[in-house]
Amino acid sequence: MDHIEIQCAQCSATTHAPVVAVLVDVGGSVSDEVIGGTVSWICSGCTDLVSQPVKWPQLLLLVTAGAQLYDEDDDPGPEHPELPPLGPPFTQDDVLDLHALLQRPGWFDELVASTDVSSGKRPR
Repeated sequence: MDHIEIQCAQCSATTHAPVVAVLVDVGGSVSDEVIGGTVSWICSGCTDLVSQPVKWPQLLLLVTAGAQLYDEDDDPGPEHPELPPLGPPFTQDDVLDLHALLQRPGWFDELVASTDVSSGKRPR
């Protein structure tokens, strides 16, 4: 497995990483005739996700060596977990109702029995 050395612009630490641990975004907002894209990795010094522009020759070497290519069109990403598929937004009254429900014994069974999962309706 090929390894690379890459220096973090934030903390100046040099990371020795397998080339497959590097994500290459070809094109993107910084792409031009000199800058080929962006390289992202986890810095071993500051442990942050670091992204830096990279010139075409270095970018092509990384891709040839086996760096992972990122294409936003291939993976739109997961849906936002707080976006309800159905039903109205959670209100302050709902918070108060839930608080009162949680004070009663058997609240879980009561909650499950009063929720119609197929319609997405909340208990009232």
